[in-house]
Amino acid sequence: YGERGVTADTGNPMPSATLTSTAVSVTTPGDVSITAYAVNTVGFQWQSSTDGEEWVNLKGQVSKTLERFYPHTAGTAGTYYYRVLCAGWLGVVPSESIAVSVAYAIPTVSIEASAEHVPNAGTVTLTASGQYADSYEWEVSRNNSEWVSLGISSQVASIKYTAEDGGEYFYRCIASGLGGQTASEAVKIIVTVP
Repeated sequence: YGERGVTADTGNPMPSATLTSTAVSVTTPGDVSITAYAVNTVGFQWQSSTDGEEWVNLKGQVSKTLERFYPHTAGTAGTYYYRVLCAGWLGVVPSESIAVSVAYAIPTVSIEASAEHVPNAGTVTLTASGQYADSYEWEVSRNNSEWVSLGISSQVASIKYTAEDGGEYFYRCIASGLGGQTASEAVKIIVTVP
């Protein structure tokens, strides 16, 4: 080419990739998909990091898309960094990293009462149900604003009333889990005075 005054520009044949993610913030249980849009690349190796500096190869993750699932278990929440090594004819080049922030789901809780009206005396069973809760704590109030613990730590609370226990009672359940605490809506029980 030089003798005829012609030059050729072969471009940049180094491998490279741009990463896109279906989410940068995930709530457990949840998943994310990260895709590498690569040029001049014949092979991939995905890597992960907890600090964005020290990288570990993800065994068997050699396609252009990385699928990750984050379970709702202790130790899952945090920030994860991912990148892909792009192998091409002129070497191996890491992509820019992408961060995924993982948070625990906040517990949910609702309660049901076996009865809303107790004539004179009797027993009411309160049952809590929800998701992502590891423990339950029952509270009572006479005015629906000042709450006192009943000392019951289970999903079911049985409340016995006598003839002297007339009036209105409000009950709620506090559900605790990896994502924090949540209070249920209160239920009102009316105990009739004889």
